[in-house]
Amino acid sequence: MQGEQPYAVRTTLERFSACTHGLSYARSAAFLQTGVMDTLRWLRVIDDTIFALGALALGWFILGLKTGWSLREPPQRPDLASAHSRP
Repeated sequence: MQGEQPYAVRTTLERFSACTHGLSYARSAAFLQTGVMDTLRWLRVIDDTIFALGALALGWFILGLKTGWSLREPPQRPDLASAHSRP
């Protein structure tokens, strides 16, 4: 399937394979199921997991904004003018 590996690495390997073995081999299932391509496909799981965690965190934050439980009251600062006016 296209798009499962990092694009630059996949296209570089496909171009090299197309130059050495022909375009039909570079786009065939025999090439896409080689060990290198399978390894690249599995290495992408790390990036996809990080992206999914970030998307979930963003969704959780937006849900909190919509429901109001992630909004905080600003901290109450003491009134400095009244503190200086005391004797």
